[in-house]
Amino acid sequence: MMLGRVVRCRSHRSRSSPAAYRGLSQTRRRDFALELAGSLDCLAAELSLLGNHGQAMDAAQQAVLIQRELASTAPGSARPGLAGALIRLSATLSKGGAAHQALIAAREAVALYRALAAADPAAFRSELAASLNSLGNRLTALGRSARGPFGSGSELTVPSLRTPTLRSATVKVTIVNGPVLALLAAQKAISSRCLT
Repeated sequence: MMLGRVVRCRSHRSRSSPAAYRGLSQTRRRDFALELAGSLDCLAAELSLLGNHGQAMDAAQQAVLIQRELASTAPGSARPGLAGALIRLSATLSKGGAAHQALIAAREAVALYRALAAADPAAFRSELAASLNSLGNRLTALGRSARGPFGSGSELTVPSLRTPTLRSATVKVTIVNGPVLALLAAQKAISSRCLT
């Protein structure tokens, strides 16, 4: 995930720097806020790769603050950006040793992606799965297993999957070791139904 961010950031960096967007955003905040958030996110990824986790966390937190501001003024269109920024913040915080803060950011992202996936499953199901994976990673880093919905011993239902060979499928998987393994088991169960 971090390598993908850096590749995306290298092309983004050629356009402008966070400092340039900060100056522009004072007069036309709304117009340049998304560019500033993206630039800060790229800066956080590169700083993290260089081992400068403190500055990386600061940049990622600033990106989330901008996305939060946008989401407060236009919740429908800005929530996906906020959820993505929270997932990236969670990864950056985790690499910087702030495991509890990383868990909080991951939980908030999961809640946002759950709401988005409920409203538009086709558009946000994969982001929900990725956010659950991130949450599982944060819980594992803290030495906890997932509890409650999608926790160990519970069941995960994957509804209304449609493929060319399968009109619809509902798959129940008992979670043995956290949400990551459950999602892999669900994918395997769905694949086996598609092939039969």
